[in-house]
Amino acid sequence: MIIINAKDYFKGIGFIKLTEVQRKIKDIKDKNILIISPCGSGKTEASHSKLLEWGKKSIFIQPQKTLATSIYNRLNEYHKILNLDKWTIQHSSIEEDRFLQNKYCVTTIDQVLSGYLGIGKQAIMKGKNVITSNLVFDEVQLFDTEKMLLTTINMLDDVYRLNNKFIIMTATMPEYLVNLLKDRYDMEVVICKDESIEDRQVKLNYVYELKIDEIEKNNNKQLIICNMQKQQCEIYDKIKDKDRVIILNSKFLKTDRERIEKEVDKYFGKHSVNNNKILLTTQIVEAGMDISADIVYTASCPIDNLVQRAGRCSRWGGDGQIVVFNSNDKIYDIKVCESTKEKIKQNQGISFNWKVQKEWINSILNIFYKERVSKKALKLNKLYFKQYNRNNLIRDIQNVNIIVDNEICLNSFKKESMNVHINILKKIAKFNELYILNKKEIKKVSFNQIEIGDLVVIKGLNCIYDELGFRFSEGEKCGAFKYIDSANNFKFNDYIKETWLHHSISVRELLKERIIEEDFKTDFVENKDKISNVLGLHDLGKLDIEWLRDTPMTTEPLAHFPFQFKTYSKNRNHAFISATVLKPYISNLLYNVILQHHRRYAIDDIPKGINEYKLHNTYKKLLKDYGLHIDIKDYGKNILIKNKDVMTPENKSWTDFLYLTGLFMEVEIEAINTYIES
Repeated sequence: MIIINAKDYFKGIGFIKLTEVQRKIKDIKDKNILIISPCGSGKTEASHSKLLEWGKKSIFIQPQKTLATSIYNRLNEYHKILNLDKWTIQHSSIEEDRFLQNKYCVTTIDQVLSGYLGIGKQAIMKGKNVITSNLVFDEVQLFDTEKMLLTTINMLDDVYRLNNKFIIMTATMPEYLVNLLKDRYDMEVVICKDESIEDRQVKLNYVYELKIDEIEKNNNKQLIICNMQKQQCEIYDKIKDKDRVIILNSKFLKTDRERIEKEVDKYFGKHSVNNNKILLTTQIVEAGMDISADIVYTASCPIDNLVQRAGRCSRWGGDGQIVVFNSNDKIYDIKVCESTKEKIKQNQGISFNWKVQKEWINSILNIFYKERVSKKALKLNKLYFKQYNRNNLIRDIQNVNIIVDNEICLNSFKKESMNVHINILKKIAKFNELYILNKKEIKKVSFNQIEIGDLVVIKGLNCIYDELGFRFSEGEKCGAFKYIDSANNFKFNDYIKETWLHHSISVRELLKERIIEEDFKTDFVENKDKISNVLGLHDLGKLDIEWLRDTPMTTEPLAHFPFQFKTYSKNRNHAFISATVLKPYISNLLYNVILQHHRRYAIDDIPKGINEYKLHNTYKKLLKDYGLHIDIKDYGKNILIKNKDVMTPENKSWTDFLYLTGLFMEVEIEAINTYIES
């Protein structure tokens, strides 16, 4: 991988005058870094320079999809200038790099944590690539404190032990959390003293009620930030000249969202000119959106959110005003919101500069983080690692994916979908029909049959989609959604016939090569022959007589065959059989790699075991041809899987398991694809 030092990096992308954070970071060598600097201070370029200087596979992590997409475009502009390989992007709306395998990858924290924890189909491959990369965590103030942040810290404990490098960046971190991270990971802390923009002065005031008349009298561009869509709709109804208003929130279809964001950039971006537009938005503009207005109205919110919103006021210099108006939303911590509100009331008209922001963050948030990010909280979070529940570890997702169509057919499910809270669907369902796709058949269901994450098609009664986005609206009828661009749809190829022996040997030899090439751990390299020999036998369970009963006729037992052939795989779990047969001869680590090579098992969802297995009479010859000279037990009955034997993320050897299992899964896909091509 090409290594570019910081000096050459900034010169290469045309930065003549460096910001404070960029000057400070370029002289730091081989240390993890914590950056605390104001909005617009050049943190992205500073961290990017270090990733290139460290010269290793890199992942740039954002808390939100929109931020990831924005950074992805920005970093690729720099790589084009520097003639470097392209960044890929991976999140739920854009799938370029499903397993985070590319040399340079932008993704979301949800993808990273679900990979590390092995939550989701083939997620372990993502996890393997997370623990073999250098990482940048951006805008960490947006991480859910009691779940996502705690899980990230527990993950970083493993990343730190592996000697991977990482950077954490934010504008809003109190001293308590700074010291905790600094001491835990021996981090170099960069806290900027100076303002990011020298000729910028922003005044802060509090008002109880937003005065719409004053907003409409002002003919300059203005920004209004709401906490919820409901509040946004109420304000929009009061504005008389609707032509001035641009609406932005998270309840737009992707194609419309992209169109609106281009309009926002046109009127509020860095190259915009004076205009009278009013951007009425939600908190999605808090971070990552490079926009500005001289007057920013914001619903009352916690201090860290306020600092981010203030970053959209006179962003590139000059005088600005931030007006905080009262809001009784309960989406944020009430104590923090009230403390922030009182600070503003006691300091009406204060210049809300970087020094004041740091002081307020410490005085308000130190207590908040001491209560929530303690040793006890981290220990409790780690206990959840045994489970398979992302709601306890990443974020509590109560959403379903909905599509609106008026003529329900199979093509309805190919349209663009949108996330809505399950409670919104519950309201809509009272006077509506709900449909899901079950094994390629359309099935009409009741609300009680819907599960979190389901894709549901509705006919669109009691809901509306217009310039304010999608929402529940009694008595309305929503128009049909658009067809989705199918370019990002991930498709699996069907298997073709491949003998058990050929596949086992192919995996063994490829695995041996990759262990040497990647050199993840000295012990693995020294024991590469033993590891690859064992893992090559991962499909030993497919020599079970019941497994072979309904497979295509052939002269030799098959490892793979087209999906159309049905087997007894649900009753005769081949991974369980393989692991059980080999268990007396292998380590618990390799036992778990084989046991969980199709999916990770949690303590609370381990299947009971195997009722019975019996290997086909050809197994001895196949094992001899493979090169295995041991007498294995070819028959077993009523075999249970013990909790203590199953490895989960709370185990000390989890990263070894994550690496070997992820590598094995990559190698098996490579072996299958190579065989298909040949």
